Amino acid sequence: MDKQSRRESRWQGLTLLLPMLAALAVGVPTFQVVNASQQRALESQLQATLTANRESMQLWLESEWQRARHALESAKLAELIASGNRPRLDARLQDLEEGLQGQAVSLIDMEGRLLASSVSWTQAPDFSRARGLVHLRRGENTVLGLQRRGPGQSACVSLAVPLEPAEGQPVRHALLLHRLAGAGLSRTLAVARFGATGESYAFGPEGELYTESRFPDHLQAIGLLPPAAHSAILGLRLGDPGVNLVQGQRNKLPAAQWPLTRMAQSAVAGRSGIDVEGYRDYRGVRVIGAWQWLDELGFGLATEIDEAEAYQPVRVVAQGFAVFGLMLAAGSLALAWQQRRQALQRRALAAAAQELQAEIKVRREAEIEREQALLIAEHASRAKTRFLANMSHEIRTPMNAVLGYVQLLQRDGQLGPEERHKVNAIARAGQHLLALINSVLDMAKIEAGHIDLQDEVFDLSELLQGLDELFELRCRQQGLTWCTGLVLPKPCPVRGDRHKLNQVLINLVGNAMKFGRERIELRAERLIDGRFRFLIHDDGPGLPENEAEHVFEAFHQGEEGIAKGGTGLGLAITRGLVHAMGGRVRLRNANPGCEASVELPLAAAAELAPKAVRQGPVQGRLERSVRALVVDDNDDNRRILGETLQGLGAEVQLAVDGQEGCDLALARPPDIIYMDLRMPRMDGIQALKHLRAQAATAQLPIVAVSASSLTMRREDFLSAGFDEAVSKPFMLMDIVATLTQLLGVHLIDTSSPARQDLPPATGRPHVPEALRHALREAAELGELTKAQRLLDGWLVAGGDAEAVELLRQMLRRFDWDGFSAALAEADHD
Repeated sequence: MDKQSRRESRWQGLTLLLPMLAALAVGVPTFQVVNASQQRALESQLQATLTANRESMQLWLESEWQRARHALESAKLAELIASGNRPRLDARLQDLEEGLQGQAVSLIDMEGRLLASSVSWTQAPDFSRARGLVHLRRGENTVLGLQRRGPGQSACVSLAVPLEPAEGQPVRHALLLHRLAGAGLSRTLAVARFGATGESYAFGPEGELYTESRFPDHLQAIGLLPPAAHSAILGLRLGDPGVNLVQGQRNKLPAAQWPLTRMAQSAVAGRSGIDVEGYRDYRGVRVIGAWQWLDELGFGLATEIDEAEAYQPVRVVAQGFAVFGLMLAAGSLALAWQQRRQALQRRALAAAAQELQAEIKVRREAEIEREQALLIAEHASRAKTRFLANMSHEIRTPMNAVLGYVQLLQRDGQLGPEERHKVNAIARAGQHLLALINSVLDMAKIEAGHIDLQDEVFDLSELLQGLDELFELRCRQQGLTWCTGLVLPKPCPVRGDRHKLNQVLINLVGNAMKFGRERIELRAERLIDGRFRFLIHDDGPGLPENEAEHVFEAFHQGEEGIAKGGTGLGLAITRGLVHAMGGRVRLRNANPGCEASVELPLAAAAELAPKAVRQGPVQGRLERSVRALVVDDNDDNRRILGETLQGLGAEVQLAVDGQEGCDLALARPPDIIYMDLRMPRMDGIQALKHLRAQAATAQLPIVAVSASSLTMRREDFLSAGFDEAVSKPFMLMDIVATLTQLLGVHLIDTSSPARQDLPPATGRPHVPEALRHALREAAELGELTKAQRLLDGWLVAGGDAEAVELLRQMLRRFDWDGFSAALAEADHD
């Protein structure tokens, strides 16, 4: 080859090389600029997505904590925890689960031990190593990781809320709300992610997955999840296999021996970061991502996207330079296209961020509205309680006058038969009105959580026997067949609230009698766990489907119930009383009719306390002189109580307010004072404190007389300094009981001369055996009102009118001995 040819060849080579060098000179810096720009965009996008996930998750957690706090405020668990009654504590947590729409709840102490739960665990979870315990001890809300209730069960995230301790005391207990991780945390983190391969998830301190994976099919195909697995939560560990499992490569070591991914190692060490250079995820696929460890919650968050998808634009540019390396224009065009795409991505991300912020704002506004609604409801509840308290006082005050004067007239021996019949009718109507008032107040006490339980030992078989005899007579009067199945020993000593259990069973049997057609049945049995079950069955029409879920609501009555009459409070009061005693009540169709079921915890007692037996006569006048002071601003109430005491033989002074009462008591100390509470100038509490501060009256017996039965309980009066309390409208036996209890004064029997005025009996009266038993029990306990109601019911059912009048006259004279003797002499079934 000559020199010219060599020169041409060199020129041709140079001609080819120069464009290539020029392309390289332009392409390499351009590629670096594009790559750097893409990395910055990806860092920004990853950080924004991670921030959005964290805010969305925090909002969800705050909402769940708020629900748990509201449930905790209404549950009043402190007394149950202190009592150590595990069955009642479990029952209260089960009620909480129903109020939280089926979300399970548990109670733990500050050592992480499970104390009680609304659900059964196959293996009790151990929270003793949970990092969140540190925050609970400081009184902060936190998360105690994820757990399964048992094999095959869905994983739950345990949200913890501390129980507010007494002032100056450390936090001792916390309430856990077990929220399904798939339904809560997974959905929350699915809000913000980007790209076809983008994924956001939460993980625990051992690298275990806390949320669902976006690639369940891949995970089963490559063997990280069993084919039958329904969830990756707690079933997948963020281990680095070292190879790409999706491409068919395999690691011979077991998955449990794989080291954590680079991201997971950094996070569980408490560090946050962003890596756009690339690392392997738990599938062995190279990804880029951002992560943050949330120490206060005990888990980490991560958002990732496959490296191939993230850098797809850069690869497109590189391929463009390779294909059109000699075309500088193509490189510029590719750069412009890339910049355009980045701008579109930024705009899309900005739009997604705005949409997410709008959603967060809507949720926050909804939460604020909910808190305001709860506040309004609390104010309304307090206003209702104040209204009922005032109405109780305003209604009981005139009722005291009505029933008080009726009792005085009933003791008047000068009344003729016609006038006495009218007075008795007024007394029955007044007692009925008082029962209605008490039903409304009982419902208000239940809603306000003011139910007082009396813990006493009683014979359950005797209580049921009394109900058997009582309702056998009532059913016979209504033409119904009464049946019992009482599988209990005799005696059956238990510990609980006898009167409230009696009220529950009377309410349920009375409700069954309203709807039964031919047959009513009561059954009772002891369960193996120390609980008792009571079943009441009727053969009536049963519950309509549209009323079954509303039957225990206050004032709710179906068409049948409205036709039968009543207030619509009986079943609502029954449910409140049963729940207060730690039990459950259900009402269901039994085909035919309806069946009510009550389960109650009644602890077994070693032995029964001896029965109280009346000693000596309980009628006539006081055995010695007593000076009493009555302090009340209401003229009728003052006169009624004064005349009642005078009728018993007491010397009475009257005062119109607390100031006058103090002046009279200090001038001439009486033996006993009956003090009203609401009075002008000086109320009853102020007068009590003034008298207790004076030496002459410091030990004087003072009895509170109040119509405020809703806001004040007997324990409140005693703790205020009163020696005893009587509620309006008071009964004569209430007054006699205070005189006997505080002064040791009894009534002397003056009935013998009066008996000469009684109409002679034409023969031995015929009294049904069940009625004789109930009347004899009322006589033993001195229950005047109960005896009068039984006699009234017998007379309405066609009983012996002459015998009823004879027994009534004995009751009016408080001749309990003669009353019992007449019952013993009467004919019976």
